[in-house]
Amino acid sequence: VDCEPTTRILPQNIADRIALPQERRTLSPHPTNDALLRLWTAKEAAFKALPPPAQPPVVWQVDTTAFCISSFEAANAVISVATPSQTEIISRRLTPDDLQG
Repeated sequence: VDCEPTTRILPQNIADRIALPQERRTLSPHPTNDALLRLWTAKEAAFKALPPPAQPPVVWQVDTTAFCISSFEAANAVISVATPSQTEIISRRLTPDDLQG
């Protein structure tokens, strides 16, 4: 999970520095600040979802297309949640401890 305040203004050219070619195809030629914040928080969330040995040296090297990412705006923040795949969420089994409390 990662979040950034909607008031944070990212440089317009940040997509050129952080978006991999497969991610760049999903952005317009002149992405809005909201789109840039969604990309940035998706990258951060995906990075955090990886086990430390699998994390690349820098966040921009994470390929967000390999993750199931949900991004939304709430409470004046852009929030992204990343999981390695949708099937991992579905296949997780609840234990009795999950139901406590």
